[in-house]
Amino acid sequence: MPSDGLPTKVNDYGDTSTASDNTCTAIAYARNTTTRRVPRMPRHRRFALSVLTPLIIGLMARIMLSPPGSMIRAFRIPGDVVREVYVDNPETAAQTRDSVARTRELCTDLGMMNPISRRLWRAMGIWDEPKARARSKA
Repeated sequence: MPSDGLPTKVNDYGDTSTASDNTCTAIAYARNTTTRRVPRMPRHRRFALSVLTPLIIGLMARIMLSPPGSMIRAFRIPGDVVREVYVDNPETAAQTRDSVARTRELCTDLGMMNPISRRLWRAMGIWDEPKARARSKA
């Protein structure tokens, strides 16, 4: 078994033109590592992680999905336009929620959803009710 969920072989066929090669590997690594490590954590550390995760993920999602202040200043984008497009826009809110869906699902799978953490996911604007999972036809 690979160490810490790291793949032993990546078939990227030498393609270095896209970043998606590393993205898939990083997501698999994070999922495999957290799936193994989080259940072994002491209760107080799992609780701390469940509280900190929505705060960090919510902040990072907003940083990644909105333009940096330097760009806003360089292109002289009015503040009301930025608010309309990135802050007060239901489509942007939905995009932000969707962008963290896999992380939110992983946290649910790991038992990191409790009343306090769920409230924080909602407060950060990144909570979405879990979708019904498709059942395998085995």
